Amino acid sequence: MTERREILLDLLLFVTALSLALWQRDDGHSIVWGMWLSSLLIGYTYIVSSIVRWVAAMYRVGGGMFLFGLVNGLFLLAFFTVHFGGFHLGHAIFLNDFFPIPVAAERQGLFLDPQQYLWVVTEYWWFLLIVLVSDRHDLLGQRAPLPQEPQSTKKAMSKMNLMKPYAKVVRLHILIFVFAGAQALQWSEALVLVIIHAAYFLPWRRFYRLVKPHKVTTDATAQSE
Repeated sequence: MTERREILLDLLLFVTALSLALWQRDDGHSIVWGMWLSSLLIGYTYIVSSIVRWVAAMYRVGGGMFLFGLVNGLFLLAFFTVHFGGFHLGHAIFLNDFFPIPVAAERQGLFLDPQQYLWVVTEYWWFLLIVLVSDRHDLLGQRAPLPQEPQSTKKAMSKMNLMKPYAKVVRLHILIFVFAGAQALQWSEALVLVIIHAAYFLPWRRFYRLVKPHKVTTDATAQSE
């Protein structure tokens, strides 16, 4: 897909998500909980696929490395299932204080009631689909090179970057501060939704790459004249 088509697709996703939020007269619930849901499911999918990819590479390397890769893969899977999954489930309590889930249920220890998590899934599955397309390059794009021989396994493993999905959680925290600041400044909800959806969905890096070559060409032409 060309750069321009990628940009058009991202623009379509931006318009779709923003239109749905405005149509629902969203006060921040959809994008906050939608981001939480997509961060959990897409992030966990990224982690699992990276681990499976690593174990498969160890099998191809041979020389007894498959057992090493399998043991490491199972350990990483267990660790990130508990850490990444538990982190999101617990983080939902923090989000629920700012954007309450309209389900009559009580907290269960460090987590919300399962009915509350289920409500998020049933209400914001559409946001998950939009983000799934928006984050297509995270799942389908190029990743760190895999080891081709036993000597390169340690170096390749250090480049797996299984912490990458945690960046979405940071965006959630920033989002809450944006909403708090907007309320303090008494901005309209529509304006806040436009700003947040633009920051989240618009392909700013692609915009820059699209403009940069044109700028260089223009500068070179001006100098030659």
